[in-house]
Amino acid sequence: MRKTIKVILIVVALIVAFIIGINLYSYGKKRVEVKSMPDYYQTLAEQCLQKSSYGCCMASVRAMKNGNYKLSENNTCGDGFAPNMMRCIDSFKWCEPVKR
Repeated sequence: MRKTIKVILIVVALIVAFIIGINLYSYGKKRVEVKSMPDYYQTLAEQCLQKSSYGCCMASVRAMKNGNYKLSENNTCGDGFAPNMMRCIDSFKWCEPVKR
């Protein structure tokens, strides 16, 4: 009986350690991605760490970085620019040049 309880406790401890390890690895991987961004986008990416939909938020930051786009201010863009965003809840909105 005691041996069974020990085995069960060891298995439960291993499962908990595994889950904690995966979460720490995932968080570390996210931090590395955030730190690899240029300063302007890194500031935005750090905000993504606090959002419930990290993937959506980071996809918008990556799109902004790839196009060298800037964040839309008050949901408006200057002349010759149009707002754009990902179609998900935690996306940033940015300004892109209007394509003619």
